[in-house]
Amino acid sequence: MTEIKQKKDLIVTEIILKQETEFNDGAKPFDIFRTENTKEGGIIDSLNDKFFRRIQKMNFYGVGKYSTDLSTIVENDIVVDDTKKIIVIQINKPEINSVEITDIEVFTPDKGWFVINDAEISLYESSELYISIMESMREELMVEEYYRIAEEDVANAIYEIFSLLLNTIDSEFNHYDIRIKIK
Repeated sequence: MTEIKQKKDLIVTEIILKQETEFNDGAKPFDIFRTENTKEGGIIDSLNDKFFRRIQKMNFYGVGKYSTDLSTIVENDIVVDDTKKIIVIQINKPEINSVEITDIEVFTPDKGWFVINDAEISLYESSELYISIMESMREELMVEEYYRIAEEDVANAIYEIFSLLLNTIDSEFNHYDIRIKIK
């Protein structure tokens, strides 16, 4: 370990996510008849699919969280103007804090005519699938609309915290306008 850094994350927004996926681990015995000139999606693929497909569909549900690190607020980030009765607080943009898979829904496999057993996934394939789903969920969180919602939520949360704190310290601050700016 090289360093321990203390953070004071304020989780401000949670987005519920859903990723649908499917995989086909069916055999493809008709591929032995495939040549360089065989069209993809042609008769060979049709035969493999009809007789030997083994498709497993799954839905992954998760939660993506945005937070802002309150430990980054420094003295210069809080400006008090007593003449205008305004307090301006600057905070960093919220960032994606975490992505968690909360549930997995597995559907009945879609099997071809000659398939008896269910689809199987190896440990390696399972971890690759998990990594892929996590990356897809993280990409979904990078949508500008979600960042805008998180910025509004962090501004509202900081406003509520500071207004409660200031009003508790001194009732004089009841008359101050508190403004939140995102850096």
